[in-house]
Amino acid sequence: MNVELTDPERKLLLRLLNTALGDVRSQVRRTRNPDWHDSLKGEESTLRELIGRLNVN
Repeated sequence: MNVELTDPERKLLLRLLNTALGDVRSQVRRTRNPDWHDSLKGEESTLRELIGRLNVN
């Protein structure tokens, strides 16, 4: 699937993803449940990948 974004849309999406990444990183540090921790780490990785892909263009 390809999604075409205008530059303002891409910038907004990057800002939202970076905010979400900060929130997830905070949750990772605070969680004591190993299963939830692993789930959050996966989400953090996905957010980083998306941010990286959007920064390339």
